[in-house]
Amino acid sequence: GGDEFLVMLEELGNPGHAELVAGKLVESFKQPFILGSRQVHSTTSVGISTYPDDGDTVEALMQNADTAMYAAKKGGKDRFEFFMNKMSEDTQRKLILKNNLYNALKKDELIPFFQPQMDKNDNLYGSEVLVRWIKDGEIIPPGEFIPIAIEVGLIDKIDLSIIEKAM
Repeated sequence: GGDEFLVMLEELGNPGHAELVAGKLVESFKQPFILGSRQVHSTTSVGISTYPDDGDTVEALMQNADTAMYAAKKGGKDRFEFFMNKMSEDTQRKLILKNNLYNALKKDELIPFFQPQMDKNDNLYGSEVLVRWIKDGEIIPPGEFIPIAIEVGLIDKIDLSIIEKAM
């Protein structure tokens, strides 16, 4: 979906072969694409998971490859990363947040919070509107979901929704 795709390699016999294929993918995407009359450059982040070590279902393998891909993105451009069980819970939480963030707008889980602004004499002169995400009774800190919203291109929709609600 979007700018992500899946490559499934069957009967590798050796995880090193996945590394070779991933390296070739990364290298091939370094070359510019010609779209119409324009030259387009891209970067590639590849996540690798292997059966049965990283999962025994397609869904588990895809999720773990996605987690590894985000670790590769975090590490820089044009690289690949193997899934490792020790990958942080933060990476898993970010993946879950990414998937849930799309529904947060529809479910009205993103709400404005008004923070008073006071002068040096403690006189109210205005307020700042902040966004908060309340999911299943839990307040998800903006520091966790705002970077993800920017990453997946939802920040403008969130801004518009909060402005409309605040007005």
